[in-house]
Amino acid sequence: APRAIRPVVAFVGALAVTLVGSSTVVAGWHRPSDVVAALGVSLAWTALAAVVVGGHRRPLRGLLVAAGAGAVVATGFLVSLGVRPAVTSTPLQVCLVYGFLAVAAGLTVALMERVAPTTPEG
Repeated sequence: APRAIRPVVAFVGALAVTLVGSSTVVAGWHRPSDVVAALGVSLAWTALAAVVVGGHRRPLRGLLVAAGAGAVVATGFLVSLGVRPAVTSTPLQVCLVYGFLAVAAGLTVALMERVAPTTPEG
């Protein structure tokens, strides 16, 4: 993405990743650790592709904040709707599961930007 809109892309990306990851847990298809493992695999493939492609690496400041904000908004949205994962029973467990997934999603999106090459201009 062009440098000017990368924070927006990071925000939307983390929001989407958090919603999709949380949905697989809510539906009972996977455990939270499965979602985090999938995020790790995605990050590893991104890093491998970056090594193969090469290029410049000029990380943009503020992407972690944008990605974190996207993950927090997604989590807040799910909590405000009253959506609860199938594996939890108490409000504390719900907060821990969603918090765990939000942190993992936000960090993954921010780290992907760190390893992905950019063009010399952007």
